[in-house]
Amino acid sequence: MAGEALEGESEWVLINGVRYFRTGDVGELIAPGQVRVIDRCKNHFKLAQGMYVAPEPLEEMFSLSSMADQIFIWGCGYMHSVVAVVVPTTELLGHLGLPETESLTACTSETYTEKAR
Repeated sequence: MAGEALEGESEWVLINGVRYFRTGDVGELIAPGQVRVIDRCKNHFKLAQGMYVAPEPLEEMFSLSSMADQIFIWGCGYMHSVVAVVVPTTELLGHLGLPETESLTACTSETYTEKAR
């Protein structure tokens, strides 16, 4: 539900005749005059097709994998999909025949991509 900014008061917004303070949070209007804070707005981004993405839940879900040590989800307004940067576990690198000290270029080699399939 969109509200209108009050003239000269960028930190306030008017929704259905009720004045709310703009905090940067994502909220849910649960009753007239009552808002429940759901999430932080700055933790979301919008893709080119208009879809909003919250990267933190995705990062949490993918970090549960036994194959990923670290993960970073990124996207922006001119992209049509999100990007995940994954640091594989040393066990996975060993399984693929790559020593854990290999450079990043080894991970993009033809041998690596064949083994990953």
